Amino acid sequence: HPHYSSLLIIGLGLGIFFYSLLTLVIAILAFPLMIWSVIDEEKYLLKEYGKEYEDYMKEVRWRLIPGIF
Repeated sequence: HPHYSSLLIIGLGLGIFFYSLLTLVIAILAFPLMIWSVIDEEKYLLKEYGKEYEDYMKEVRWRLIPGIF
């Protein structure tokens, strides 16, 4: 899910760039919501595309951050 990964990186980057604790906190707090969205979206995609998406998930193991999640 490159879209969610990019949002996380942008949020963290903006917090560092503007030296804003609030922006960093928001990015960190948004992470669980992104995980929930990814899981929810995958349920929909599995229902919509079935085996084809299941095969894709086996090929692309990581959801957001390679090696972590």
